[in-house]
Amino acid sequence: MNTGTSIKDRVFSGTLWMATISFGQQILQFVLQIVLARLLMPHDYGAAAIAMTVCMFATVFSSAGIGAAIVQRKELPDSVKDAAAVITGGMALLLGGVVFALSGLIASYYKLPELSVLFRIAAIDIFFKVMISLYDGLMLRALQYRSLSVRAFIGLVVQGVVSIILARIGWGARSLVIGYVSGSFVQLLLCVGVTRYIPHSCGSFHEVVDVFKFGGWVLLGRIANQAAATLDQVIVARFLNAASIGLINVSKHLSSILPNTIIGFSGRITLPVFSRWQEDIQRIESNYWRGVRVQLMIATPLCALVALCSYQILALLFGAKWLAGTTVMKIYALQATIIAMEGSMTGSVINAMGKPKFGTLILVGSLFLMPLCSYTGSQFGIVGVAWAFVGYAIVVVVADQFVLWRQFNFRVINILVATIRQAVATLPMILAGLLILHLGFLPFDPPPAILSVDWFFLGCKLLVYGLTCIGVYGLTARYLLREDFLYVWRGLGEVLHNKGKTNKARMGESK
Repeated sequence: MNTGTSIKDRVFSGTLWMATISFGQQILQFVLQIVLARLLMPHDYGAAAIAMTVCMFATVFSSAGIGAAIVQRKELPDSVKDAAAVITGGMALLLGGVVFALSGLIASYYKLPELSVLFRIAAIDIFFKVMISLYDGLMLRALQYRSLSVRAFIGLVVQGVVSIILARIGWGARSLVIGYVSGSFVQLLLCVGVTRYIPHSCGSFHEVVDVFKFGGWVLLGRIANQAAATLDQVIVARFLNAASIGLINVSKHLSSILPNTIIGFSGRITLPVFSRWQEDIQRIESNYWRGVRVQLMIATPLCALVALCSYQILALLFGAKWLAGTTVMKIYALQATIIAMEGSMTGSVINAMGKPKFGTLILVGSLFLMPLCSYTGSQFGIVGVAWAFVGYAIVVVVADQFVLWRQFNFRVINILVATIRQAVATLPMILAGLLILHLGFLPFDPPPAILSVDWFFLGCKLLVYGLTCIGVYGLTARYLLREDFLYVWRGLGEVLHNKGKTNKARMGESK
């Protein structure tokens, strides 16, 4: 088997693993949320959320983009690994110590004395999570996608078990925070076990500077992205009431959960692959455009399905008080489709070619653009906010394509061609879905009582409706998107076939 085929198999295998584990995590988190909500008070949830939000923001600073720097490098001797570990560990200890020391002041600011203990516990989580980002880079570089996925799932299981046990014995908000720390600790142990890497030196000063130079640009981009998202929430909250913000958040989450579960990790998968090909820009471009087409082929029908039956989804999951978000959910489904045009693959190309500053400049631009969109949209209510973010998504995609054209001579007309072909392939599914709705297969009646017979009946009808729409799309995609459809079909078939042969060989050895 040649190298290209081997990488292709590992990418498809990694995608399957990440998609499967991501779906499993969504279900597990939903179950844990239900169980813990019955064991804890809303006050406990709020206090834990404040502590972990601040610590997650600190994690953005302390990771310093070192994982991306490790993945991008052509050569990675042990001394460079050690230099990366020194930077990562130093930043983790520094910010974790700052959070620990300021825990009392932060608790006073929120007027919640119990936050002081929660921040001290969560400061430990900062160290674990930042060190995990270092090992994530090592595993991504080695294309160990399965290890990454399984490790995250095991960490979530440990987090849930610890939180439930402590909640049952009355530890309140501490049970949630200690659960986070326990899950991160187990994940770090698994990372060390998989990579078998423990730092043995401090690396040279030159190597420390070289690693931090690349990671620093990635860090600046992450800070700008986090700051833009924070400003967005502040501005929208200034002009809209809490109910409107709730409708926006729920609608946005539901419209993107399906595509994000399948392609939300594309950047993590493509970065190590593109980094291996950084001397062959034509190969990167060819695979980039294939990735764009495949992402559109997967995400577009899912987003279209959500837009078609947004009323019934809200009725089934959340009830009558959330139905005002139906239109917003349809608009956010369009935004999710636009984002899927390139996902995070543009960042993978930019970082793989060793030019992270251009990706950072785009994110810094978003620091000004997102608040502007938030302010403009909020003047027209929740629908205005949703349309503003559609415009924001279009501008970001255009900016990404501009950088690819100017810096790497990508033929950006390809994205327009791919979009038109995808729209034509999705149109029959949309028309079929609208026809079925017109015939009254899915009701627009008031939502049934949860867990009632009518509620289960609505869920079954939604499932049948979704499978029918996807079936229509599959038929049209098979002919209108033939090349990419067969590429995915054969790639998954080869992975499953090879997996079957491997399992048979293991069974033969055991005998």
